Amino acid sequence: MSRSINLFIEKLIPEALLLTRLNEVVSPGMESLNYRNEAAAGFLIHLEYDAGFRQSAMLCWAAETLAIDDIRLAQTLAASFSTRILLAPQHMNLPGGYDWCLVTEDQQLYAVAVTEQGDGLALRPDVPSVQLSS
Repeated sequence: MSRSINLFIEKLIPEALLLTRLNEVVSPGMESLNYRNEAAAGFLIHLEYDAGFRQSAMLCWAAETLAIDDIRLAQTLAASFSTRILLAPQHMNLPGGYDWCLVTEDQQLYAVAVTEQGDGLALRPDVPSVQLSS
């Protein structure tokens, strides 16, 4: 069995830079098709979009090799790259009607609603965000 986290990142971050930061916070590291790492326990699938949150970073790994806190990872990356990150948290109960979290540059956490925009995701401006404790 494998596990995964899918993060939608507002800013475009070069794949090499994203992997460098991931390898600093996820031990023993991650790799991708473009950047191999023989010691890696996980794999990054990096996609870019034309609108909304400009890229996704899907992390996959074998269940027994890593334990990654999706919220903490998103907070670390958001602060590191001064960007906002969307995710559907795996182990957090959200208020009714919400399925997504927004992590801000200052590591604040909000329950939000999203919509498709072009080939990406965007925040729904008609649905208020709800601040959560992290």
